[in-house]
This record gives sequence, C-alpha cells and structure tokens, in this order.
Amino acid sequence: MRALGRWTRPDEAADRAKWLAGIAAFARESKGKLKSWPKPKAKPAPMPEPVPTPTEPPEAIVAEPAPTALQENLLEWIRGGSADDDRRADEEMIRLFEEGTADDLLAVRKAVERFGGGILYRLAARAALNPRLLDGVARAVDSGTLDTILRDATHYDLWGFAPQAAERLRRCGRDGSSGPVEQAVLRLLREGPSQVRDALAQHLGAIEPALLEELLGPNR
Repeated sequence: MRALGRWTRPDEAADRAKWLAGIAAFARESKGKLKSWPKPKAKPAPMPEPVPTPTEPPEAIVAEPAPTALQENLLEWIRGGSADDDRRADEEMIRLFEEGTADDLLAVRKAVERFGGGILYRLAARAALNPRLLDGVARAVDSGTLDTILRDATHYDLWGFAPQAAERLRRCGRDGSSGPVEQAVLRLLREGPSQVRDALAQHLGAIEPALLEELLGPNR
C-alpha cells in the first residue's frame, strides 16, 4: 500500500504517463509474488460395492422309505431265536431266495445293504454250514457283500466252513462251471487271510491236489 500511495495523487498532467507506467510495473511485480491457487485434488474413485455371493439352497433331506413287509420278515428271520425258530427261518429264507421274483430279490438286496455288521454276521453264521442258504443269499446280494458274508462265515466256523468250500471248488473244477459262491471261495483261497487260505488249501489238497496246484500254482 505504501508503494501504491506514491502514484495515486499526481500533481501535474505531465506526470500522468509516469503514473500509469508505475501502476503497470506494480501490477507486474505483485503478480510475480502471488502464489498460484492449488488445484483441487481429484476425488478418489468410489470402491465398487462387493457383489454378494449367491448361497446354494440346502439339500433336501430325502426320507428313507419305510421297510416293506418282506424286508421286515427277512430281518426277523435273520435275528432268529431258538434252534427250532432258526430252522424254520432258514427254510423261509431259502424259499424266498429260490422262488422269489426279481422284485423280491431286489428288495432283499436293498434291505441287506442297510443292515449293520452285526446282522450280516448273524446271516453269515446261519449260512456258513447251510449250502442251500448260502447259494440263496448269493442270488440276492452283490459280490462285495457276498465276500463280506464269506469272511464272516470263516470267522464264525472256519473248520466247519472250509471242507464245504473245498468240496465246492472240487465240483467246480470237475463240472467246468462256477457260481458266485465258488468265485468268492476262490478269492478267499487266493487273497483271504493266511489262516483262511491255509485251511482251504489243506482241505482242497486232501481231496483234489491237482486242482489246488492248478488254482494256486506249484510254488504256492
């Protein structure tokens, strides 16, 4: 303001040009001292809102179908009771397996698949020394379940089961045909626990040594 006062009151008209020139010089001087106004900072781009992940609906719980009368009867027959009850139940199961329709055998398979280990063991114990019952069971179950039943049978009574199993293999070799039980016995002879393999080999070797060598090889 002190510099501006020197030029705002000229006494003579001749000094007017100097006054205007001073004003221009002061303006240039002041302009050089002014700081430029800072540019506004750019606003950060807004973050996109996360897209919610769609949640899968919970799987519907499928209720197990109620057991049929045939399946309930099968369970009761396997559980058994007295010796006479077991004998009658074995005859009922044999009749079912030998005379039942394809639908009957399918119902039996589904029932057996739901049985726990205790019921399967009970069925194996009943079939271990009853060849007709074992053949009937083999008609209704798959090979994996049949293998389990035969292993349980050897655990229940190995030395009662082994002679019958060896006789099955002997007939199979003589007739040139085999059923599911004979194939399962052969798997036991080749791949079963050592005690079971030894018992089967001992009994088969006693009645048909050539067949035993054919099935297992000379260096068994």
